[in-house]
Amino acid sequence: MSTPGGMAVCFLLVFALSGFFLAKKKKLVLFLQINAVLLALHLFLNSKNILFLTDYEMVLTVVSGALFAVAGYFQAEIISLKDTVLKQKEELKIRTEQLHDFQLNIIRDDELERRALAGDLHDQILNDLKELKDNLDQKSKAELIDKIDQTSRNIREVMDNLSPTVLENLGLLASIEDCLRKGAEDANYKLRVKFLVDKSVFDKYSLIEQTLVYRIVQELKNNICRHAKAEKVRISVRQENAQIKIIIEDDGVGLKSQDNQNNPSRGMLYIKQRASIIGASVHWRPSESKGCVVEIFLPEKK
Repeated sequence: MSTPGGMAVCFLLVFALSGFFLAKKKKLVLFLQINAVLLALHLFLNSKNILFLTDYEMVLTVVSGALFAVAGYFQAEIISLKDTVLKQKEELKIRTEQLHDFQLNIIRDDELERRALAGDLHDQILNDLKELKDNLDQKSKAELIDKIDQTSRNIREVMDNLSPTVLENLGLLASIEDCLRKGAEDANYKLRVKFLVDKSVFDKYSLIEQTLVYRIVQELKNNICRHAKAEKVRISVRQENAQIKIIIEDDGVGLKSQDNQNNPSRGMLYIKQRASIIGASVHWRPSESKGCVVEIFLPEKK
């Protein structure tokens, strides 16, 4: 075996370094193809007795180039892995911050609900009882009975807002319909109901999950009553693609410009937060004629 000459050394360095950088650029296969072509060329030239690198120099060049190429490949993989880890850390940080904000929003919303409940108790129940006490001697028996009945209805309404009894007694579909019918009485819209699923479908969901779905519908009903000015409201429930799809559509004023998927209002955030807890999703879109369509996608349980 002879030692490699100057030409062989230069060729080895060029070939090895090119293999290293090609591999770093994810071109390892290309380099190995070049390697094979070079080896074939060497054999061809040797068969023609043309002066070229010796067999020892050729083997050293090819092997060195291959080793450098593999080193470049693994270095590129390590760099790529480091970049991936850094991106995952950044994503984890963002998700942690989002989770923290989500928890704060839940606490804030619960606190607002408590304040609303306290306001209802003060404005309705306590005032009714105070009026009864102040006018006990001045009212007739029939008037007192009417006032007591009204106070009882107010108490029942507050209790239903806190914990809907119809949900526990009759199930989710009945409670959703009851919620929207109460909204129809308050906002004077006509309600159309189309349930294409059996109520037993929701037996597989826990009471907490059903309550969250009810709260979502309740918030949508509140939005319709306060802002939509709708004359007709339609709700349909059906199974579709391993999901339960709840569609609520109204013919009101539609979504405000600030109330969209990319820039949600507080009510939309409230709904999305509740939906995310149970793995559901909620989407808003304009109706084909006028008004708004809200679609709730609830994962079906086997």
